[in-house]
Amino acid sequence: MKTQARAVILPVRKTVLRLAVLFMAMAMVLTLLPAPAQAAEYADWTNANALPSSGTYRLTTDVTVTGQTEVRSALTLDLNGHKVTLAPSGYSDKAYFVFSGGTLALEDSAGGGLITDSGAQSGGHALIFVNGGGVFSMSGGTVENTAGSQALMLNGGGGSVTGGTLKNSASGGHAAQVNGSSGSLTLSGTGRIENTGDGSLANAVYVNNGSFAQTGGVISDTGSNGALRANVSAQAVEISAGTIESDGVGVYSVDSSVEVKVTGGTIDAGTYAFQTKCATIGAADGTGPSVTAGAAVFSG
Repeated sequence: MKTQARAVILPVRKTVLRLAVLFMAMAMVLTLLPAPAQAAEYADWTNANALPSSGTYRLTTDVTVTGQTEVRSALTLDLNGHKVTLAPSGYSDKAYFVFSGGTLALEDSAGGGLITDSGAQSGGHALIFVNGGGVFSMSGGTVENTAGSQALMLNGGGGSVTGGTLKNSASGGHAAQVNGSSGSLTLSGTGRIENTGDGSLANAVYVNNGSFAQTGGVISDTGSNGALRANVSAQAVEISAGTIESDGVGVYSVDSSVEVKVTGGTIDAGTYAFQTKCATIGAADGTGPSVTAGAAVFSG
């Protein structure tokens, strides 16, 4: 009996030892694996008279500011359905001024979030101003210029709109303006850039210098001056997807040295789809955009 008992117990001990060694080996392997990336935690922002300048924040209240908040490092701001109102004390104040090395990521988890200058006197201010070396990204919310010059001004900085809306409703203003040779803006995803302002200078997108690319999203304009307008010093204008809708001109470019490349997307214009001096329409494989124009497709 004792011999039989030993014959049963010994294999069990060996099995336990093997399992213990196996678990130890697995534990050692797991310690060598990189830890999974942790999502950034959002801190609540409760100050109704100022905006954060760095960190990761979620608004829990509406905010009113009279001057600009400077961003010199990384800032993620979730509007969380709240309203930020710029009541500028000066002609050219901003809600946010992003300097070189600064990044501003604008989100809106609750929907309905808004940055606006509603009620302000007319001035030369931009709601969000990005200098060279600064970066702005937008995935939600609305930034609306009602009395200033731009909702977004990229003064040599880089910008991307993948969601949310940049809007201009001021006479002569722009929803987005690209300035400086290093300035660049990309519209994609569900992003929207819209102009409802009147006046001969109002545009949804104004590329004064730098470059613009549309790979998705919507540009909408109720004016007659061009939903997308490129000035003489624009570096590049490329449209591969998305929609441009305008009551007037779809794409307007004033100089023969600025080539407008359109390989895809949809353009629906009330007058001319393209009022350009130099344009390449269609891709190398023979595909191209869907174009509808009230007067004519082209006007030189």
